[in-house]
Amino acid sequence: DMITGELKNKIDSLWDIFWTGGLTNPLDVIEQMTYLMFIHDLDETDNTRAKESAMLGLPHNSIFAGEVQIGDRVVEGSQLKWSVFRDYPAERMYAVVLSKVVEAMDELYAQMDKLKETDARGDVYEYLLSKLATAGVNGQFRTPRHIIKMMVEMMDPKADDMICDPSCGTAGFLVESGEYL
Repeated sequence: DMITGELKNKIDSLWDIFWTGGLTNPLDVIEQMTYLMFIHDLDETDNTRAKESAMLGLPHNSIFAGEVQIGDRVVEGSQLKWSVFRDYPAERMYAVVLSKVVEAMDELYAQMDKLKETDARGDVYEYLLSKLATAGVNGQFRTPRHIIKMMVEMMDPKADDMICDPSCGTAGFLVESGEYL
């Protein structure tokens, strides 16, 4: 395992931001992190191509040029560049992405840049997949606490009710039902 402790810490803190933000399925977290890495790299590639074109005196057609339709909104393509929206104030960035995630992702990339000679991206994905395997073993494909609480309140169990949790992982529903009673 080539991944450094520092890099693991960055990934773990990013994971925690998603988790506390309500994204508790590890598959969703990995999917979102993959999208963000893609967006980050797309911007980097576009910037590199722009520099190369300038050096060679060739025209550069940025993939971020023009306007982009997002749902019912039309935004300037340049606003979707990582290097642009990362500097937005949190409220404005929220319309594009989550600011805490962007900061944490920048820290992750800074750490990966320090490991230029290694295949840092490959190591990151390998580590993410190992977290996925561990999550399955630890029953972390679980229902978030606040949702369990709400469901128990909606069920309004009585002291003489029989309670059954067929997909009992960490007994969250049973514990919450006990506390509710």
